[in-house]
Amino acid sequence: MAAQPCVALGPAVGRCLSDEADPTDPRHDRGSRDGGKEAEGECGRKHGEDDGGDREPRSDGHARFYSICAVLRSAKIAPVFDYALLERFWRDADEFGFHGVWNYDHFYGLHVAGQPLDLPTLEAWTTLAAMAKVTARARIGCMVTGVTYRHPAVLANMAVSVDHISGGRLELGIGAAWHEPEHVTYGIEFPSAGVRIAMLDEACEIIRRLWTEDKVTHEGRFWTLRDALCFPKPVQERIPIVIGGAGPRKTLRVVAKHADEWNWNAFPTPSGEAFRELSAILDEHCAAVGRDPADIRRSVQLFLFNHDEDTLEALPGQLDELEAAGLQHAVLSFYTPPSTDVLKRLAPG
Repeated sequence: MAAQPCVALGPAVGRCLSDEADPTDPRHDRGSRDGGKEAEGECGRKHGEDDGGDREPRSDGHARFYSICAVLRSAKIAPVFDYALLERFWRDADEFGFHGVWNYDHFYGLHVAGQPLDLPTLEAWTTLAAMAKVTARARIGCMVTGVTYRHPAVLANMAVSVDHISGGRLELGIGAAWHEPEHVTYGIEFPSAGVRIAMLDEACEIIRRLWTEDKVTHEGRFWTLRDALCFPKPVQERIPIVIGGAGPRKTLRVVAKHADEWNWNAFPTPSGEAFRELSAILDEHCAAVGRDPADIRRSVQLFLFNHDEDTLEALPGQLDELEAAGLQHAVLSFYTPPSTDVLKRLAPG
């Protein structure tokens, strides 16, 4: 992927910027692209170009959150609400021009979000298939799929199916999993963080091979495949793999090896300095594995637990700080459903 696509977010300045921490920590639950092809954004420019324009107010009186083709913006909602509400959110986000629409991969409520374990939660990949039909333009994905929950060969086939249903708009978000209660109560093995990161490494290799090879034989530490098939192949030439995690020694090395995008969970408060430091470590891992760091998009999840004016007014400064640190993709993650007006206010452009 030689160049990152840029998206016009309004007539403003901006720049195109082209363990270890234990992933059992809830802050590590996180982990759009053009299928790996060089692309221009809606503004008709590639990364590195700058029109030198000035920041202008929006016509609705709100300040523009950030500018031209610097940072993509996506919307994510936890699948813990009535299906009709989720469908409305997906349709609105697609209509309002968000780059991507995301859900997450859990079976229980999350205590870190103040949720009880028995909170009704819809399964991620079946709702993702529904999202594929409800949306028409936005990239779609799960941020992020837990590697422990599904055999990677099964997940590879699931992803291909959703890629076909969506007409080639899928992003595969994947991470090392962290929510222990789901594993314990379902009888799913929950090994150490290091083991789960090793599983993530091996799973990414298996999945990419199944998408690109006719038959796959694999003898690994965790999985064995014999002449394994995955047909049809994806619609996209290359389904982007988005890996969520921040462990500097192991997780970011897996990102360097396999990811098209790295996603950092900025919980509870985003920090440009922390993002810059982690991104620099990722660059070092890229050099070690022979990967061009520019091939990996850098993204952050920003958590919105409410939509009061103070929260909304704080976003521009947070995004500017992260953009200055090299952010290329901001994912606004909603844990309470926003009104249509709020979602429109936060939309790009």
